[in-house]
Amino acid sequence: MTAKTRNLLWFTYLAVILCWQLNAFGSVLQMMNSRELYINETKDPPGVSDFLYFYTAGAIARSPQRAQAYNPELQHQVYEQVVQRKIEQIAFIQYTPFMFIFTSPFTFLPLNWAWLLWSLIGIACAICGLAVLLSDSEKSRPKIIGLLIAFIATCPDWSAFRSGQFAWFLMAIYSIYAFSFLKRQDILCGVMLALSTAKPQYTMLMAIPVLARRRFKTIIAAAVTELVLLVGAGLVLGFPTIVNYPAAVLHAESNPHVYGADPQLMTSIRGLLTTFQIPQPQILTVCFALSLVLCCAIMWIGTETYRTKAMVESDSSSEDADRWLLSLAIIGALTLSPHAHMYDLTLISVIGALTVPPCLAHWKRLPARILAVIILAYPIISWLLFLIAPITFTAFALLNLVLLIVAIYFNRYPLGLKAQLE
Repeated sequence: MTAKTRNLLWFTYLAVILCWQLNAFGSVLQMMNSRELYINETKDPPGVSDFLYFYTAGAIARSPQRAQAYNPELQHQVYEQVVQRKIEQIAFIQYTPFMFIFTSPFTFLPLNWAWLLWSLIGIACAICGLAVLLSDSEKSRPKIIGLLIAFIATCPDWSAFRSGQFAWFLMAIYSIYAFSFLKRQDILCGVMLALSTAKPQYTMLMAIPVLARRRFKTIIAAAVTELVLLVGAGLVLGFPTIVNYPAAVLHAESNPHVYGADPQLMTSIRGLLTTFQIPQPQILTVCFALSLVLCCAIMWIGTETYRTKAMVESDSSSEDADRWLLSLAIIGALTLSPHAHMYDLTLISVIGALTVPPCLAHWKRLPARILAVIILAYPIISWLLFLIAPITFTAFALLNLVLLIVAIYFNRYPLGLKAQLE
């Protein structure tokens, strides 16, 4: 196949998935002035947009009762005021304390405009973060634009937009985290790691590469930043609220009468185990145990490649090993998380930005070609999985397991280091 033919096929592929995603986003925008954007009346109980949770959290932070932010009855009351209708089942808001503060400025706007501003800022941050990460290894602007299109044209990206989720912001946070990790910008890396606790279920695994690479300055920066976030939230919500947050989340995750966790809709191991009717407390224990095992594995792989890098003079090979380690942490977090939904799979884009460039650089190697094709074809794969309901979420969980196995393989045999040592 000639270079001209490859470029034509690549352009055609990008045009198709971009048009598909724009059409999908357009269908959401058409619902902007409709109640359907926020409440799906066809479900029992009615399905709701996640942005309502964020908006309600911001409203609570601005209310006189903000010291009771994790009181389910207060949340229910404010939630009904936001949606202007009676809701029978409790929708528990379990976001970290500083997220209540972060979302509060959006409540100065009407709900529709707040959702639109939230979405636009989140998408812009995600695109900028991915562009920064890609620019570290890819200097061709057309290639960067093409990869960005591929990375934001997935079904999880649409799901994040449709739900008004924080996933776009998290994509930006982890993109900058990965970039600063690769560039040894330890303070910035620590700040991003602390901000990632907006969804704390991922932070534990994401911190392991830092420990494995002995980036102690990053750990200190993360601890200081997290302390600032907690103190700031405590000054607004009250420090007893901060202290009681973990207990409130554990209660919500294991309580079948609290709406909002939806374990049967998760794309992680928890979702798979839920299909077998295993009690949720036992499932959470399994998820935690497997996460600890993977933490140990990442720590072992990271320290081993840390020693191996000393045998290799090539800076690019050293950075490639870091890319595989970060990718393993991300897919491990998505696969073993006790709380991961389809929109969280937007983080696959960060894996793509980390792994596609080195795969293209080692295109002659079959494993590199296979992984590059999987990542670049992920938009189509994700939409096909979405269309095979009702097993969509199970299929995504199984795909995550496959990607986790692939990530483990590439960490044991990093392309750059392997080429150098051979």
